Amino acid sequence: MDESVRAAYLVGDGVSLRVKSQTVQGRYKILVHYYQPSHGKYNGRIIVQSRRSTALYLRFKHCPNVGGCRALARDKITQMGRSLYIYNKADITISISPNNEVWIDYILFVPSRHFNADMEKQQPVSLAQKFIKQCGKNDFIVDSSSQFCKESVFTMTTMFNGALTTCDCDRNGSTSAVCDKFGGQCPCRQNVVGRKCDKCIGGYTGFPNCRRA
Repeated sequence: MDESVRAAYLVGDGVSLRVKSQTVQGRYKILVHYYQPSHGKYNGRIIVQSRRSTALYLRFKHCPNVGGCRALARDKITQMGRSLYIYNKADITISISPNNEVWIDYILFVPSRHFNADMEKQQPVSLAQKFIKQCGKNDFIVDSSSQFCKESVFTMTTMFNGALTTCDCDRNGSTSAVCDKFGGQCPCRQNVVGRKCDKCIGGYTGFPNCRRA
């Protein structure tokens, strides 16, 4: 969970979260943005009061994502997202079952005509600026960087390659078959470079016994 986010903590001990909201009159579908890193999937209850009371349910899935997740207010029978007519103001009450907990960040009223299923998927949080600020101090030398930098380099390497890759260190150019787990750099012999240690440094020839040209 992002510690910079101030969310309302809700625990299943009979206490409900009540929110008063105001919006333009019309038909809406309701999304609840939440954090739920501690439990498996369970259902919560949401009651929307706007001239009339409507009880729906929310699927709170396990959500260790730092950016949070979203739950759509669904009809109990059809299990589909329910479109509600909101008369300018609405009172929202959210409750969950015993022995569960959730952090509610915010509630979205999405006009029904503009709603699409992708809105349930929270977009990844960009940590680019944090990476540049924290990890670029030493010319991006990972060994002297923080744990955040090491983990970020590992993640970027995995995403760039599409999956985890083998070390595949060149047996002639490297001193070991085991590469660094952050970035996959193999340990190279003198005057040898490349992630796999498979070529001479500039101005040197005769791989793997690289000597000045």
